[in-house]
Amino acid sequence: MFNTCTKCGEIYTGNIHFCKTKQKICPKCGQTDYDSLDAIPHVCKSKVCFRCGQTYYGEVHICPPQKTCPKCGQTYYDSLDVIPHVCKSKVCFRCGQTYYGEVHICPPQKTCPKCGQTYYDSLDAIPHVCKSKVCFRCGQTYYGEVHICCLN
Repeated sequence: MFNTCTKCGEIYTGNIHFCKTKQKICPKCGQTDYDSLDAIPHVCKSKVCFRCGQTYYGEVHICPPQKTCPKCGQTYYDSLDVIPHVCKSKVCFRCGQTYYGEVHICPPQKTCPKCGQTYYDSLDAIPHVCKSKVCFRCGQTYYGEVHICCLN
């Protein structure tokens, strides 16, 4: 017995017919799916972008624009699927200040009025401690390199 499909006009035999004219297109992955009760249900296959970390469907994915961190200057993707950006701080070996990025300018040095040694006056820097000396002749405590002994 021959039957004619009322949707597509195709002639078929038996009681089951897969009408291929009314196709659905999956909004996530773009794959075509047939609108039939007897068709196998469609399941989307997701992928994860190795650059930006976003989940996507289909063959083509366009990464969102990268953002630049105002503190450290590093570029990163700002997405819910990506590990959040964390600034990598560095500590200056001269002045002890914490800074971000590649370039750091040390603050001006101060000079100790007692011993004459220059030092950095920063919260992160090692605090300056005057190095006192004692004159072996008169026993007087002095700072710096020069001492005028009172026993001369």
